[in-house]
Amino acid sequence: MGVALASSLMVGAAIAVRPKVAVLLIVAVAVGLAVLRQPAFGGYLLVGVVPITSGLRSGFPVPGFRLSEVVIGSVSIIILLTANARQSLRWGTFDWLLLSYAAASALIGFYSMHLDGVHITGALVGTLFGPMQFLLMYRAVAISLPLQRQRDLALRLVLLSSIPVSFIALLQQLRVSGVNDLVVNITGSNVFSGYGYFLFVRATGPFDHWTPLAGYLLVILVLGISLVLHGVNGVLHRRTMFLILGFDALGLLLSAELSAIIALVICGVALGVWSGRLKFLLRWGLLLGLVLAGTFGGYLTQRLSNEYTYAAGSAHNALIPQTVQFRFTVWSQQYFPAIKQQLWHGYGPVLPNSIVWQYTESQYVTYLMWGGIPLLLAFLAMMWALFSRARVLARPGNCPPARWAVARAVALLVATTYLIDLVYPYITSAGLPQALFALVGIMVAGHRVDELGDRRPPDRHHWGIGIHP
Repeated sequence: MGVALASSLMVGAAIAVRPKVAVLLIVAVAVGLAVLRQPAFGGYLLVGVVPITSGLRSGFPVPGFRLSEVVIGSVSIIILLTANARQSLRWGTFDWLLLSYAAASALIGFYSMHLDGVHITGALVGTLFGPMQFLLMYRAVAISLPLQRQRDLALRLVLLSSIPVSFIALLQQLRVSGVNDLVVNITGSNVFSGYGYFLFVRATGPFDHWTPLAGYLLVILVLGISLVLHGVNGVLHRRTMFLILGFDALGLLLSAELSAIIALVICGVALGVWSGRLKFLLRWGLLLGLVLAGTFGGYLTQRLSNEYTYAAGSAHNALIPQTVQFRFTVWSQQYFPAIKQQLWHGYGPVLPNSIVWQYTESQYVTYLMWGGIPLLLAFLAMMWALFSRARVLARPGNCPPARWAVARAVALLVATTYLIDLVYPYITSAGLPQALFALVGIMVAGHRVDELGDRRPPDRHHWGIGIHP
């Protein structure tokens, strides 16, 4: 009763001041009440909405905030605060290291900016506490989805929600009028104004850059391949799964992000060997490759051509791609000297004036600039703990095949992320980390229930998402 009265007063005040805010507030109250009644609904929101909206700019559609962060902050907190003892999730090594990594990001960042006399703003505080969202999201998803049918539905949402992302990428490549203007409006992207420099247009989807699009689709594709190779039938029909994989593979191709494409090949082959179905993978992978080559193959060819095209008279190594050569030049001339000066605490998320190129182009350089060696070590330890947790759950046993299929996908994604983070800060960007930690939550959810046997009474709710006390 008190919640309803407080909500009514807030909505009434918002209507008097700003109708748009009132509409958003009504939606927020409705979602909050739904999550309180059925926590699994909150889990579905986290895995289905957060990854595809993580690239939206601050202020759209929620004034002053990013939509994905609002969803994580509100829904996760409701789930975590209202969970009872039976729904609790034990804190393990990975949890503590993830918390340590998030705390280090904030504390070292605050300390570094204080030393440098940087004025702390609300936006900077949000950035400093940004890694905390992954801890909240992962644990909330894990707690809210204790039943296997709930996790199957969550995986279905993860896969189906990728369709509009790849569809936007396709519309961009087809030069459909107004699509890029829409993307600029909702993401705040400025890459389209620089297309005079690029020899061809790279798709970004609902993100501000093509690399977050590629990182997001990499997670979805590795998940889908793992589910198919391990014969998981409770998520989607095989034909539907193939259609989604083909469409998302096209989206990844249109991003023309070579690091993600290479990572997909590595993960795919590893999954083929791990599942004992490498021939099956190669047969269907070859067929899909031929189809994509016949439609947009020239797109990737142009991308490769640009990578190895240098201006006449320039000094370069013919075996090193142009973008890698550029990155090394920026690192050696700007970032490495700055890192050397403050190796043990960095500069926080605000780059010093000595940096001209404002993009670190590497996850490891990002952490060294942000928090020095301690933050980098905290990140590496957290990711290793996640890899170890996934490897344990990836072993076939009494748990459903979907769990170890997801666990194998997570383990390989973590391993390849170590590699592709060399050339882009995937973990501190949109797309990949939100999708990855959604899978981590699904992977861990209900683990104790599966081991001990689900003795709960049948779920009689129409949508099958009830959590019984």
